[in-house]
Amino acid sequence: MPALGKPSLGEQPKECDDSYPVLVLDVPKVDAPAPKPGLDKHDPVIAGTSPITITGTLLKQVVLIEDGKQSLRFRLSTDKTPSLVLELPDTITKTLGGHTLLVTFADKTTATYLVTIKMAEN
Repeated sequence: MPALGKPSLGEQPKECDDSYPVLVLDVPKVDAPAPKPGLDKHDPVIAGTSPITITGTLLKQVVLIEDGKQSLRFRLSTDKTPSLVLELPDTITKTLGGHTLLVTFADKTTATYLVTIKMAEN
C-alpha cells in the first residue's frame, strides 16, 4: 500500500513533490534539417590555369567530380579554410566559355558546378 499522499506505481502525482530533484533535459529538434554540402561560385579562370581551388561547405562529402563521363582529379586541402583543389584537363582549360561539372556527394546527391574559362587580360 502506497504511503499517504504518494502515488502508486503507474499513477501520476497530483502535485510536485519537493523530495525529488528537478530534472531538466534538452530535447533535440526532430524537424531540424541536416546541413547540406555546398559549393561557392567560382570567378572566371584564365585559359590554361590548373589546378583551381573550390570553396564551400562540407567539402569532405565530395566523392566525385565529372566533366561529362570523365572523372576529374581533386583533393581536399585542409588549410585554415578547407577547399577542394581540382585538376582541370586541357579539354577544359583550353576551351573558352562555361563548363558544367557534375559533383557527387557521399549521400549520392549531385550538384552542378560551373567553371568559366576566359582569355587572359592584357
